Amino acid sequence: MVFEGLTLGSYVPGNSLLHNLDPRTKIFSSLILIMGTLVAASPVSFLTYSLTVILLLGLSGVAWGHFLKSLRFIYLILLLSFLVQAFSVPGEIVLELGGLTVTREGLESGALLSWRLVVVVILSTLVTYTTTSINLSAGLEKILRPLERIGLPVSQLAMMMGIAISFIPLMLQEFQAVIIAQQSRGAGFGSHNIFRQFKNLLPLLLPVVAGILRRADELSEAMEARCYRPGAHRTRMQVLRMYPRDWTALAASFALTVGVVLIEYGLI
Repeated sequence: MVFEGLTLGSYVPGNSLLHNLDPRTKIFSSLILIMGTLVAASPVSFLTYSLTVILLLGLSGVAWGHFLKSLRFIYLILLLSFLVQAFSVPGEIVLELGGLTVTREGLESGALLSWRLVVVVILSTLVTYTTTSINLSAGLEKILRPLERIGLPVSQLAMMMGIAISFIPLMLQEFQAVIIAQQSRGAGFGSHNIFRQFKNLLPLLLPVVAGILRRADELSEAMEARCYRPGAHRTRMQVLRMYPRDWTALAASFALTVGVVLIEYGLI
């Protein structure tokens, strides 16, 4: 099935270098690197970012299978993006299929777009795989803290973002539970046709939504039982602190992205 074995949005326990970085460092570094991928187009930039992603995967200590399972969630988007670029970008024709033509420029553009999507997904999942939802929420709250001056409820927004991220794996678990329940009643979900699989998933949306709402209701009751009050000042068990390794990681991310931008615009 489409959702089998997916770990998107889940935290993978570990004690790697990335696990020990401050959540703010990981959020800012991933955003800086993602912005750099939007500019990268030359072979040098492509190779630089590819090696950087491979290095980060190694430093995370997370099994590569987790990232491959995350990419399964978007492989249809990758395929469609590649095909649209291959057939729509004008240039040197390399293949004709009926009234459609595939160009060399289209293939290059499609490959570059797919690569960017893969890098964005890997960098995003690196943050969630190496950061607990509590620390991620605390990091977002610290980052958004200046917005309190204009009246925004920063703590509530950060908490909502953290809960939304933690509900991604819960939603996938609900899908799996409903699918297993339906299969035990004789429903067929064993087709290898991806389009048929998605068609079979449509009737499952209602019970999955009901399950998510039930979990949300249980969460709200648990928060009320613990006397949660919006806007109330709360202390944290773990106080966030930036160490030299965090500043080094931020500086390296910024330097890499600036270097790629200078290369792309021919300034170096």
